[in-house]
Amino acid sequence: MNKLEINHRIDLYNMMLGGLIALEFHKSREKSVVNGTLFLGGWLKRVKKQKCYPKSASQHINYFLNLYKVKGRYSNLVNTFNCIRNELSYLYNMPLNKGASDNTRLDLAMKKLFDDGWSINLPIANDPTMNDPYRPRYKKEVFTTQWYWKNAFNDQQTLTKEISVFVISDPQPVIDSLYSNGFIITKGLSTEDEFGNKYYQFILYPNNAYLGEVAFASHYNC
Repeated sequence: MNKLEINHRIDLYNMMLGGLIALEFHKSREKSVVNGTLFLGGWLKRVKKQKCYPKSASQHINYFLNLYKVKGRYSNLVNTFNCIRNELSYLYNMPLNKGASDNTRLDLAMKKLFDDGWSINLPIANDPTMNDPYRPRYKKEVFTTQWYWKNAFNDQQTLTKEISVFVISDPQPVIDSLYSNGFIITKGLSTEDEFGNKYYQFILYPNNAYLGEVAFASHYNC
């Protein structure tokens, strides 16, 4: 993540937090029922007119104003502001293993799981064109396929493309271990095979430039 990306996210976080603080202050002052979305819609108009936030936040202000213009009180701005604030806070509070490569940090995350009794197969030694589809052999398992794994890391052991990892059993320990080693992951598809095995898909992104619903670590209080 470069410095520009960090600054833009800080600006967005400050804007979300500013709107929510203004809403709570308004509620305490009015001492009456306040429609949060209507308040934030008016607040966005004011901060845009008064240029209260850096240019990096202007595209987000315009987006939410357009959303409010189309959906009005049904645009659910309060929930959206809270979700974005929580995600950005989650990112800022993530433990960092400075100096360690992406591949090293992933190995550390998987070693913790292995020590706790998980079977780790990154990637699985299975060719679907030559063998039957892969079936988990253990109750707690983490795996990915050659299709995802191939060329995922460059010569500096930096993650260069998205990787999907699949989890058998409760995925929370996997989420926690990855987060503690500096990975933000998002939720993919959850499926179940004919034998009752539940598969949970999670996606890792280069530089944590994630898209989709974040999988939160258990110790993080939103």
